[in-house]
Amino acid sequence: MHYPGTKPAKDFQAEVDALIARKSERNTLGVADFKGFHIPGGVDFCNRVFPDVACFMGAVFHEPVKFSGARFTQDVSFVQATFSAADFSSAVFEGNGIFPRATFGREVDFSGAAFRRTADFREARFGSIAAFGRSELNCPAFESSVFVGNVSFIAAKLSGDANFRNVTFRSQVNCFHSVFSGPADFSFAKCLDTASFSQATLEAANFDSAEFSKSADFGQVLARRHAAFQRTKFQGVTFESAHLYEGASFDSATFSGDVEFRRATFGPLPDDSSAARGAVIADFTGAKFEKPTAVWFSQVNKDAGVGLRARFLNCDVEQIHLDDVHWHRRRGGRMVLQDELDVVEGRKTVAGTTTECRRSEHELVAIAYRQLINNFDKVRALDLAEDCFCGAMEMKRLDPNQTWLSRTVLSAYKIASSYGSSYVQAFFVLVAIVIAASVIFATPWLGLGPAQGNPGAVQMASSWLRRYPAGLFHSLEVATFQRDAVYYFAWRRGRLMVIAEQTLVPIQVALLLLALRRRFRR
Repeated sequence: MHYPGTKPAKDFQAEVDALIARKSERNTLGVADFKGFHIPGGVDFCNRVFPDVACFMGAVFHEPVKFSGARFTQDVSFVQATFSAADFSSAVFEGNGIFPRATFGREVDFSGAAFRRTADFREARFGSIAAFGRSELNCPAFESSVFVGNVSFIAAKLSGDANFRNVTFRSQVNCFHSVFSGPADFSFAKCLDTASFSQATLEAANFDSAEFSKSADFGQVLARRHAAFQRTKFQGVTFESAHLYEGASFDSATFSGDVEFRRATFGPLPDDSSAARGAVIADFTGAKFEKPTAVWFSQVNKDAGVGLRARFLNCDVEQIHLDDVHWHRRRGGRMVLQDELDVVEGRKTVAGTTTECRRSEHELVAIAYRQLINNFDKVRALDLAEDCFCGAMEMKRLDPNQTWLSRTVLSAYKIASSYGSSYVQAFFVLVAIVIAASVIFATPWLGLGPAQGNPGAVQMASSWLRRYPAGLFHSLEVATFQRDAVYYFAWRRGRLMVIAEQTLVPIQVALLLLALRRRFRR
């Protein structure tokens, strides 16, 4: 039955009602067949119950049509249907809702609609405003669809796999307070206007190679699983107060405008009852900040139960703002990048996939640390600058491309004072040198004895234990370069030990003073 423009709308309505009520000859095999219909204005589908499969394949709705409150108990197909405008508000689709390659010329309203099985809008075209607010969409598929006007998913509930792959949003898209309870795939999506996911809940989000041509708002978003933003292009983006429970990957992403990660959290909060699986990482490997002075990581992980594990390999972080960040620290208290941990372990894990680290990455990690040194020095965050200096030296020490002599010297430097950074370690090493020398000096085979002309006529005991006070006293004499010593070595091997202590003590004192200066410089 096609609409030639001659049949009155009320007669057309009567035939539609008969078809829905199974009283039409076109209702065969349990299918209400509207295939190819040209439906005029005035035909009303509001609150209708479709007991059978409904087929509107290729149907053309010449005027705005209302399906508000309609209930489709079986599958309904609008494949390649054309709508002037459509109202599906509060409609219930108990079977599959099938809209591939459908065309909506003007406004379309699915607010409050419920899709119990699947909502298939692949390659559909929405010519004007599209409203899906407060709707319930199970396994929604919008792959390769085009939204010309504004689109709203405000407070929508999307369950199952949500497929927005290769979607084009030419105007604003608003997913405020929406809930994606299954994986959400926005890979290769294009947002040509502003996009908002503020306060949205994402189970697992994939924005791989997506493009945001204007500002994108992920403020206060909650991502329960790993969020993927590899190769994503942002013009301007905010993740303020976002909670990325299992971390996020911004590998090779491009940030062209302002970037906000103020008070963002990568990892569980202290009061979370369950911990995330494995290390929670913020991966910015190869990310490009075109306006580094407009990038803010203020108080990131400040309220988290874990410190920020960041990857900054091949990423220029010298001018970005890293204010009051709660960093991940290794045993001993030093701030450490995840890049260093990856190199030490020889492998890196991204979204559950583990790969081996290349032998050449030691110097790249050291470069990231050196950029952070300059960054922290500018804001007088001297302790963090020292931590990064230690990280850079550690990478050089572990670099297999360095000579064995260089690595040996650096190992000694680390032991002596943690690369001139720890005055506590330098002090205890100095004390250890003096004590070790005293133990050695007390051994009888070195020949420690009273100095000639010693006024006390000191007598030397035969056992090591009773000689130890003399060894300790002489070690202090040597360490403080006393000219009139109470004891001396008559044998050459004893004198060699004195020379060794006289060499090591000044070096260690210098390292102690260096560490004090570097930790307390102003």
